[in-house]
Amino acid sequence: MATIYDIAKHTGFSPPTVSKALNNAGNLSEGTRDLIRKAARELGYVPNMAARTLTTRRSHLIGIIDSDLYRLNAFSPPAFTNIMAGFKQNMEAHGFEFLLLSRLYENHRDLDGLLLMAIAADQNDASLYSKFPCISVNDTLPGISKVITANYAGAIAAVQHLINLGHRRIAYIHGPVTPLSPAAGERRRGYRECLKQNGISIDNDLIEKADSWQPPEGYRAVRRLLERRADITAVFACSDHLAYGALKALGEAGRRVPQDISIVGFDGDPYGEFVSPGLTTMSQNAALIGRTAGELLLKKLAGGECPGTVRIEAELIIRGSTGRA
Repeated sequence: MATIYDIAKHTGFSPPTVSKALNNAGNLSEGTRDLIRKAARELGYVPNMAARTLTTRRSHLIGIIDSDLYRLNAFSPPAFTNIMAGFKQNMEAHGFEFLLLSRLYENHRDLDGLLLMAIAADQNDASLYSKFPCISVNDTLPGISKVITANYAGAIAAVQHLINLGHRRIAYIHGPVTPLSPAAGERRRGYRECLKQNGISIDNDLIEKADSWQPPEGYRAVRRLLERRADITAVFACSDHLAYGALKALGEAGRRVPQDISIVGFDGDPYGEFVSPGLTTMSQNAALIGRTAGELLLKKLAGGECPGTVRIEAELIIRGSTGRA
């Protein structure tokens, strides 16, 4: 059966333009509408119920709120890029276009819905977003559905991999823990639970906080760890970017990876394959997170109910940075 994407490829128009033509929405010329409708008939396109329900939407514009200046300056981890791609794939098929925002203002009231990637610290009031159908893929706000990685289970899998290799003195470095963005805390709970399940005592000297999720902070965190605990044999880093910094610090300290010390990251950053050694990581299924967020937002736009939280499992990818203790 033909899809909106097939019609777009056939006619040369974008998927949102095709959807608007088929749904009699937007400011398109009659010539454009006629051309697209003719192609739809030739290709045997049949609209689905979700598309028909959404034809009453007014602006066909979705706001994507991301206040992370590091990402907005083009230093985005691929996980967030892939979340965005998966989300856009679902929404474009129903004729929606997107407005990237760093924060929500009153003049954005004509938006049909919102995707929250990261909200500003002074905009963490759920009532700001309550008038919009809204899905979060990172931040936790009361009453707003979210789609996130199963961080707790993923951390258990990462630490269990190190334990299975014989490691017992396993350090954990993590980014900021906040009520709004709990990923680092959830991964810390998983780290502690896995140690407990394996009869390994929890040593708080092996836990080090980084002030951000970026490589320089991972570098500084591992240097602090090595100053007080030179006996560690493995590191679980809360993000791949922290792990990249950790690798540099370990190299400068003369600690060979994985011969002297193993390291596992968390994200599934594809660049982890190209560092030396390749980074073992818990890979987030970012594209699925994005597609799921799109499905839930479409459901909300059609008046449906959505679960409060959907967790997507992460997958262990073993590369050269982990070895036997």
